[in-house]
Amino acid sequence: MKGAATLVGTSAAVGSASLGRPRWRRRCALLLAAGLATTSLGVSASSPGADGRLEVVMTGLESTDGKVIFQLARSKEDFEEQDDKRSIYGEARASEGRAVYVFENLAPGEFAVKAFHDENDNDELDTNFLGIPKEAFGFSNNKMGRFGPPGYDDCTFQFKGPHEKIEVEARRF
Repeated sequence: MKGAATLVGTSAAVGSASLGRPRWRRRCALLLAAGLATTSLGVSASSPGADGRLEVVMTGLESTDGKVIFQLARSKEDFEEQDDKRSIYGEARASEGRAVYVFENLAPGEFAVKAFHDENDNDELDTNFLGIPKEAFGFSNNKMGRFGPPGYDDCTFQFKGPHEKIEVEARRF
């Protein structure tokens, strides 16, 4: 069953439900666990009859340039090891310091979220020569790693449905 990811129709989010193929370079793996490699909208985290809605709000954005790209992962492999064929992606425009995206048709379960503010709209997390992100990023539970990205276990949360909302704080180095 294909995943459905629908953009919230609020003033805080303007964008497309289709992401194309976001290209996250390997150089950003230092800070963001790889899981955000090339893919299109992935296979759903839902099962037949699932009707859950997860609203993800990225807060603390410093500009309205570009878009925010969200990844919803349902396993450690999806989140950390570039096995993102089962992840679901979405994007939304920033407005008034935040961006909102709703993942739909979810069954209850364990998930983790990654997001980054693609300010120059190039579908990549831009980094400096050391691999440190130049653009804002965030994880569910607002976790941060010490010398790299946080692990899946730090970022997981239980989605019980039918409608839940989480906030991801945008961070910069």
